Amino acid sequence: MTRFEGKLIKEIEESKARTLYLEKLYQVYCREWKSYLDNRNKKDPDAVALGRKGGLKGGKARAANMTLEERSEASRKAANARWGKK
Repeated sequence: MTRFEGKLIKEIEESKARTLYLEKLYQVYCREWKSYLDNRNKKDPDAVALGRKGGLKGGKARAANMTLEERSEASRKAANARWGKK
């Protein structure tokens, strides 16, 4: 084997190694990107449960702490917001 042939074989082997490395890198990137796309719109179930828990008791707890006049005013404002003239 001549010196030139030896260099050529070495370059080909290095090229194959680079190609394999880039293929692996691309596969990892694609897998990570797919994982990101799958999980980006999912909500944390613990946070959802906590928010729901607070939402279920929020209005009742607020109304329990209000006077009759305050509840009446809040109801009036709500009715105007929903059915009042715009």
